[in-house]
Amino acid sequence: LIYLTGIILTGFIGGPVAGLLGAAICVADLFIFLKLHAGPVPTAVWHRFALNAVLLPAMALVVGILKNRMAREALAAQQTSARFLDGIESLADSFVLFDKQDRLIVCNSKYKAMFPAAAHLMVPGTPYADIARATAYGGEIAGIAGHEEKWIAHRLALHRAASETQIVQTANGRWLRVSEHITREGGRVGLRADVTELKQSQEAVETGQVLLTESEAQYRQLFDSHPAPMWVFDP
Repeated sequence: LIYLTGIILTGFIGGPVAGLLGAAICVADLFIFLKLHAGPVPTAVWHRFALNAVLLPAMALVVGILKNRMAREALAAQQTSARFLDGIESLADSFVLFDKQDRLIVCNSKYKAMFPAAAHLMVPGTPYADIARATAYGGEIAGIAGHEEKWIAHRLALHRAASETQIVQTANGRWLRVSEHITREGGRVGLRADVTELKQSQEAVETGQVLLTESEAQYRQLFDSHPAPMWVFDP
């Protein structure tokens, strides 16, 4: 019983302290045996006690080494995870990552802020389909009222293909560039960038070009319809 107690203690505790405890237990086990045993002790018994006195401390040291290694690896994993989360939070764009079953692994706060109606679902394990449905029925996307299911089906198809970059207008008038890529294990990584200012600049340029074309046409019509000859020279 004492020997078994020593094995349990050294196995769970580990380290030098447990090694000394194991050796002490072996000595106590031997002492009790000698007290209870009458007559000379067989050589095999002495060998058994000597072996136990070596094995228990050795086992304790091995357990201690393994526990220390596991603790270091766990700490390194926590630090790596913290750096990764800090990195995606530092991005200017929203970031989201799904596994090969299309379940959410992680996203940054910017992704949640872009789609507040679905933010409560953006926790690890949520399928992308649920997030897309909450986004559609939450009124986040412009121009799809009454056609939510059609938009959801189209969005899921694009998400699974992950081969096109799209420009999407939200209900609050913002424009988002949506890009998605397939990871090596078959998941999806996505970025959403707010390109509202760029879109507005492009529209302003296009509007200016249209106005310029119309002005040129009106100016030419004026010249063509004037009864007297007219010339235009450079300054």
